[in-house]
Amino acid sequence: MKQIVLAAVLLAAGLTALHGQDDEKKLRTHYQKALTAYQQKKYDEFLSNMKLVHEMRPRNPAIRYNLAGAYALTGNADQAFELLQGLAIAGLSYPVERSPMFVSLMRRNRFMIITSYFAANREPFGSSRKAFSVDEPDLIPAGLAYDSKEKVFFVSSVRKRKVVRIDRLKRAEDFISPGQDGLLATTALLADPQRRLLWVCATGNPDMEGYTPEHAGKSFVAAYDLDTGELRRKYTPADSQKHNFNDITLASNGDVYVVDARGMAVYRISEGSESMQPVIKALTFRAIQGIALDDEGEYLFVSDYSKGVFLVELSTGGYFLMDAPEDQVVVGIDGLYFYKNSLIGVQNGIQPHRIIRMQLSDSFDRIVSVQPLEINNEHFDRPALGAVVKDQFYYIANSQMGRLRGDGNLPPAEELKKPVVLRVKLR
Repeated sequence: MKQIVLAAVLLAAGLTALHGQDDEKKLRTHYQKALTAYQQKKYDEFLSNMKLVHEMRPRNPAIRYNLAGAYALTGNADQAFELLQGLAIAGLSYPVERSPMFVSLMRRNRFMIITSYFAANREPFGSSRKAFSVDEPDLIPAGLAYDSKEKVFFVSSVRKRKVVRIDRLKRAEDFISPGQDGLLATTALLADPQRRLLWVCATGNPDMEGYTPEHAGKSFVAAYDLDTGELRRKYTPADSQKHNFNDITLASNGDVYVVDARGMAVYRISEGSESMQPVIKALTFRAIQGIALDDEGEYLFVSDYSKGVFLVELSTGGYFLMDAPEDQVVVGIDGLYFYKNSLIGVQNGIQPHRIIRMQLSDSFDRIVSVQPLEINNEHFDRPALGAVVKDQFYYIANSQMGRLRGDGNLPPAEELKKPVVLRVKLR
């Protein structure tokens, strides 16, 4: 059992939670002031407000980038270069040469060096190989699951409100038909081979077929028979609030944990239970996405798109934002998976998109290193969720969700491609 001393951390987390909403309001206020000041060319005000925003979100690379721009616009070239260089060292890429914020720096040698680093960071890297593809360019997949008993995969569809089964010969067929049992846009999937269950997260999405305003804020988790596709049970919270269940993980005892990205909460569905119960609802969460559970079922890891990775101790409900190397970026993580004292992350909230492995300390209290596994693969078009299969990570390379327009209409057919699932070795 991992031992983590949470007494002081719990106090800090609790105090932070009490003020979480006020902090978010303060952040939004100063960010809006910064934006307005920039538009009005009041660059000193732009800088002062971006400094305050940066103090509240020091890990957010987009904020660091804008702060660098504010420094450049106010004649603070050295500070701007330091921030841009840090982003380049972290492996990110920004089109600084096209930004009006950095015109004053463009003739300097250091600027040219940094732009060359950004360009190098866009170069593809990694050893992922194609596992299979699905001959439905408009599928818009989000989730992936693997049944280790039958050795088959399942792929969800945001657009078509269904689940596709991929057999051992890589043949695809509908396993759960469009809209079956009231399915909404299907997102995260989870297979429980032992109990023969396929867990499906479904949520109202304006880009799904048949969307109506009544679907807004609707979300549920469904358990299907993994062999027949028959619905076993649907789960929704016992409240009238709006929800968005978008990721799920499995404990060895059959319990599942589900992320509510709208309610900023994590729910548990105990094995054999007929209801779902909140485990933690934290006001410090900003935009939670991925979720993973350690092998012993003691700790949850929850990725926050804006802040980083949180550790939750299930026995106490204590939680904190994990430290990470200052020269690395661990925000923008969608899918999150535990593998041999490390976390595999699908990082589609930064540029370039990456698959990363975050090595954890022995006590799980911090991220000690970040190793890119795949960067800017030729198939990448907003990579989405995946599944660890033995010592390989399979993941959706091109969900194409970044192409969705939010109005129910897809881009022209010629702009869409067949969904591709890639695999990368983890050792």
